[in-house]
Amino acid sequence: TNSTRTSRSVISPSTNAERFPIKMMSHINLIGQGEEMTILDAKQTDRVITMEYCTNNIISNLSITGGSTDFGGGIYLQNSNPLLINLTIKDNLTESYGGGMLFYYSDPILSNVTISNNAAVYGGGIYCKISITNSYWDNVTVKDNSSEEYGGGILFVEFAPTLSNLTITGNSSKKYGGGMSFWKSDPNLI
Repeated sequence: TNSTRTSRSVISPSTNAERFPIKMMSHINLIGQGEEMTILDAKQTDRVITMEYCTNNIISNLSITGGSTDFGGGIYLQNSNPLLINLTIKDNLTESYGGGMLFYYSDPILSNVTISNNAAVYGGGIYCKISITNSYWDNVTVKDNSSEEYGGGILFVEFAPTLSNLTITGNSSKKYGGGMSFWKSDPNLI
């Protein structure tokens, strides 16, 4: 008889001495057992995941939490276009841009992603700057994030994603765009 036993895994500095950020490389996938089962928790020691100049990556089926850094608390993408599928990105913060995620010259595909309870000065949930092709997001929930300046939920700067089945709720900004803020951006909302 074959049986598969799954147990909850929290990967953090205190549980298994994991060092953050996790630095992704091209052609490497990071796949957990589910958002409630596999949790990457940086415990406010640094960012959770960094991707710079990466190709052909998938990050899926896990939660990303406890990131704390200058920018891109949960995930930082620069010139990288991964598939982000079945993720929860929550309780991350930065002192500047992208509490949950920061995309710079990156056009990831997001599917079934929840971004919640993240904080930053700009783009509490997500900060997106400069799109090269076209990022596609489907079934993305952005809730209960906050910013000091612009884009409590999402801040787009020269970014033109296609957004399908997007839910934005309970986000706040002390200045502009509690849910979303746009600067030289032209998103396609479906």
